[in-house]
Amino acid sequence: MRTKLPIKMGEFILEYVGEVVSDKEFKERMASRYMRDTHHYCLHLDGGLVIDGHRMGGDGKQTNGAFCHSPTSPNHTSHNLALG
Repeated sequence: MRTKLPIKMGEFILEYVGEVVSDKEFKERMASRYMRDTHHYCLHLDGGLVIDGHRMGGDGKQTNGAFCHSPTSPNHTSHNLALG
């Protein structure tokens, strides 16, 4: 992923939207509901939770790992916000 404009440190980039479910629930969905799908959109959170962006979500679901130059030195961080 690239940008034409510089991104300042600490600046909001985009949001990852989806249903928050347990890791177990997401694995069950992968084995049944999403079994024939070729693309899977999820973001694993701490505490055994997953944001399932498969059926909903914005541009964030297209970026899984795209911001990281390498697994050992990412150039972004994630922050969890619960709304609603």
